[in-house]
Amino acid sequence: MEQNIKLVGEKCNLSHSNFNYTDPIFLWNATQKIRNGVFFNDGFSKYILNYSFNDSCDGSEILFSISNLESEIEIGTCGFFNFGYKNKSAEIGIFLNTKPLWNKGIGIEALSLLIEYGFKKLKLHNIIIKYYDFNKECLKYFKKLGFKNIGKRREALILNKKKYNILFMDILSNEFRKL
Repeated sequence: MEQNIKLVGEKCNLSHSNFNYTDPIFLWNATQKIRNGVFFNDGFSKYILNYSFNDSCDGSEILFSISNLESEIEIGTCGFFNFGYKNKSAEIGIFLNTKPLWNKGIGIEALSLLIEYGFKKLKLHNIIIKYYDFNKECLKYFKKLGFKNIGKRREALILNKKKYNILFMDILSNEFRKL
């Protein structure tokens, strides 16, 4: 991946990830969010933690840091993983580490920039995202972006001794273009 990619929005920028995944504060925050089920995508959050211990990326993941335009501070990360190159598919995930910036449209804009990059530059045909059934907020954002429900994995997450479903949504390149 080019190192100087910058995707510019009205509320945020995405640029090639410069996060230090071995930073103890980042790892503690990420771990707490995994425990609390805040992540939109549990595969992505586990990838972030694994990345810090593996010291290398095999090239099948593309990560971007998310910067708030007002402060220009890095506030999260998003990216692609689990590429199916032959089928032109990938999974996406997002993580905003700065709670005061949640529900301000930054996450949805970051995902929109990411999806557009996936379809236009990476020539993907299908993008999938997953979320937990207790996180109803995600559903409205994903639907707003054009994602459609495709199924669920029943009781696949146990959090604080409760069982939750993992729900799957996807979007095709022609569906995103219509938006």
